[in-house]
Amino acid sequence: MADLVRLAHYPFLPEVREAVRASGVQVEELLTSPFYSGIRARAVQRVEGALGDGWAPVLVLDERAALMELLSIPPARMLAVQLAEKPLLQRLAAAEARAVGEALARRGTPPQDLTEAAAALGVACEPVEDGWRLHISSYLAHAPAMVEWKLVLRTVAAGHVTLDQADMARLLQEALQRRTLAELEAAAKTPLPDAVKAALAPLADALKPKLEEAKQSWSSGDFGPVRPELFPPCIHEIFESLKRNENVPHHGRFAFATFLHTVGWSSEQILDYLATTPNFDRDKSRYQIEHVTGEKSVSAYTPPGCATMQTNGVCPLDKRDGLCFKIKHPLSYYRAKLRSNPQAAAPMPAAPASEVKA
Repeated sequence: MADLVRLAHYPFLPEVREAVRASGVQVEELLTSPFYSGIRARAVQRVEGALGDGWAPVLVLDERAALMELLSIPPARMLAVQLAEKPLLQRLAAAEARAVGEALARRGTPPQDLTEAAAALGVACEPVEDGWRLHISSYLAHAPAMVEWKLVLRTVAAGHVTLDQADMARLLQEALQRRTLAELEAAAKTPLPDAVKAALAPLADALKPKLEEAKQSWSSGDFGPVRPELFPPCIHEIFESLKRNENVPHHGRFAFATFLHTVGWSSEQILDYLATTPNFDRDKSRYQIEHVTGEKSVSAYTPPGCATMQTNGVCPLDKRDGLCFKIKHPLSYYRAKLRSNPQAAAPMPAAPASEVKA
């Protein structure tokens, strides 16, 4: 049997299928036998992680734990398909890819692991002394749609780009996320066998309340007209910091853009709102916002919850109000404010024409 401990960190490698097949475990057993209840529990954990901020790396020390980790992936994917929520498929793909990306970027990871991962994902590259060398066509095909990944910001030599371990791991993460999402979307188009659906039903039913809670941070288009005066303190503070021309960290900008998109604004409306801030660069901001809204990436991102905002240092702890202590997500705050303030929406602040860069 292949080195399962290693494969558990890279479940997309072609050797995994043969290793799982060699275990002799059948799908029916996996979904129904009491012997595999731990694997089903791990599958549920994976889906729960996708509903939130992903999952922490699991300590895999032996082949039994490795096999359990690998066998939990198919039922997790089947559960996501059964729950029939496209954002969940997107989030599961992102969570799986992020876990792999972190493993590849970890200090001490053998360079050969990244080279094999690239081959498995169809990323044409070659290892060189200072990293991995990609032709610009391969780089552009797989690079994340983020401003820092623009080709003009990279050193190009003889039509090639060289990436260090961290950047190569991030590029492979992006490639894996796209492939996984395509696989999940294809699976969603094919109905699951009745026996499989029946076996998954208890697990899916247990997840539905958490799914409904999580969907509060996914919904877009059901908030009605956007009302900036009802935004939570964190979003207000980020905007005020931008107006003061302060250096807002990436986490803050990400939370701000994803929040505004989720409550119903298009990329252009977000750009118009930001146009009231000093030193506004519309072209640079457009690229970043179109990435988080899904216009230039695999899927739209959702705003982080309160715990993540606090961890990232973008929650203004001293400016929280009473409602902040009753909710767990900025969108929940906004929904509560909308319910208690049903009057007509306030107009969007107009962007001074002199500050808008075409």
